[in-house]
Amino acid sequence: MKIITQDSDRLADTLRSMSKHGVKFAEMKTINDAAFLARRVAQSNVERKFINRTTWSKRSISVNKANTRALQSSVGSTEDYLRKQELGGSERATGRHGVAIPTAYSSGEGMNRVRRRLTRKPNRVANLNLKNSTGKARGRKQQNLVKVRQAAKSNNKVIYMKTRRGKGLFRVIGGKRRPKVKMIHDLSRKSIRIRKRPWLHPATRLAAKRIPKDYKKNLLGQIQLNAIRQGLRSR
Repeated sequence: MKIITQDSDRLADTLRSMSKHGVKFAEMKTINDAAFLARRVAQSNVERKFINRTTWSKRSISVNKANTRALQSSVGSTEDYLRKQELGGSERATGRHGVAIPTAYSSGEGMNRVRRRLTRKPNRVANLNLKNSTGKARGRKQQNLVKVRQAAKSNNKVIYMKTRRGKGLFRVIGGKRRPKVKMIHDLSRKSIRIRKRPWLHPATRLAAKRIPKDYKKNLLGQIQLNAIRQGLRSR
């Protein structure tokens, strides 16, 4: 991006006559100011566009600052899920079942709601231990009934079931007489498509518009600073 306007070109020439490194310092500050502005706007976009169950997404957005040896800076996040939100993508199941999509019940928010919190530790897939046997039961309904009854009697309250609507991991609650099941992970889909929702590109575009104005301001700042220094040295 070309950041030198006619006024800035004139100011840069003036500054070069006063200081060997003044223009470089003005460029460095301009680049870093743009990067930190982009970071603030990107963090605001993440807060506004997405459901943030923790502050980690916002905090993961960082800046690599420019210096006098490398006049370039960068802003972004190393988190892969934020990259997928920016560019779009997909997530595929790694096993024989579908992608595990946690439900609102898994985070303690009840059923039929949008999940806004993290999945509770006991309901995370890595912490689940499935040891359900259907014995000689035949048919989906009979197999599910056997699994529910076994889970209600044992300490292992999580079962895998296929239903008319799909398949998933369910937690068995209630007593042995009238147990109920609540889905904690939906396994119905082999892959899910993540649509593009840019949070970084709009931020960098906004910051780029400020560069010419900020560059001129930083050149003036360096000229004033060097004028003060030269005035002090001449006394």
